[in-house]
Amino acid sequence: MTFRAHRLILLDREPEVTGIASQSFWLHWHDGKRRRRHAPDYFVQSHAG
Repeated sequence: MTFRAHRLILLDREPEVTGIASQSFWLHWHDGKRRRRHAPDYFVQSHAG
């Protein structure tokens, strides 16, 4: 089992986690000099946001 797969299993069991997405979207932002974008391998949302 890969590190990512193992970590995903642990996150799935965490009661504070409310959602997990796998490369289903791009994050876009401007860093003050140029526009940036990134497609995360996994995006995890918790009760805290």
